[in-house]
Amino acid sequence: VNGSGFSIAFDRNTGAMIQWTHLDREVVATGPMPNFWRVPTDLQRQSAIGDAWRAAGLNNLRWSLESIEYEELDDDRVDVSIILRAPVGENSEIGCKLAYRIYGDGRVLMQQSIEPRGAVPLLPKVGVQLLLPPEYWKLTWFGLGPSEAYPDRVGGAGLGLHEEDAALTPMPYAIPQDYGNKHGVDWAALLDDDGFGLAVKFEGQGNVAARPYAVYQLEQVRDAFALVPKSVMFLDADFLVAGVGLGNELENAIPAKAYTHRMWLRPVSPGDDLTRW
Repeated sequence: VNGSGFSIAFDRNTGAMIQWTHLDREVVATGPMPNFWRVPTDLQRQSAIGDAWRAAGLNNLRWSLESIEYEELDDDRVDVSIILRAPVGENSEIGCKLAYRIYGDGRVLMQQSIEPRGAVPLLPKVGVQLLLPPEYWKLTWFGLGPSEAYPDRVGGAGLGLHEEDAALTPMPYAIPQDYGNKHGVDWAALLDDDGFGLAVKFEGQGNVAARPYAVYQLEQVRDAFALVPKSVMFLDADFLVAGVGLGNELENAIPAKAYTHRMWLRPVSPGDDLTRW
């Protein structure tokens, strides 16, 4: 799909977005893919819910492409629809539809619809993950911050405009686990030194987290000092995120049921007004 200064391409075998360039710069290395996993916290590692997440294979979902469709609506709009499925445990699955409406100015409206079938456990999160070039390090967002925040941990965060160096912000716990979630987010952008990058805006409020570490590193590496940054930046854009289990660990878990959510994505150039969509 080509438009004003941008190009987007999808893999016909996997449904993944494998190219998004804008003004001859790479915006996304690998595009939004369904993501329902996050590394359990210390409390959840030792709990029944953490065991249930792993037993169901939520940390290693294998997505298969059921269909991909393309429709040119007019000179300014193209629709791309992708349907994926992943087995959960032995007799259950999650179906996921990613519907993109791509506009001629480079904006993308993405709708994610999921439908768990069978005995799918409570979910850690509902959202997508994108891989961006490593030079996109400056996370800017309007929401709760500047500290990390989760549905059951918002006391130290205030509503406003915040910034963070996602490449240098340390994993704050001795034992690696999920960290850095930004809750109650209206919009967020991940930018390079010059002001190029990617912005996302939720219809409603959502969650974002940007890290230089893959999820499997946070799960497998036993000491924070042993984490080695990857050559990409991982951006989680989540509609729903479970709590961290400071109180009742089931209180903020996410029921496995059908959901439909939408978010906007667009490339950013220096001087762009991030509040205008």
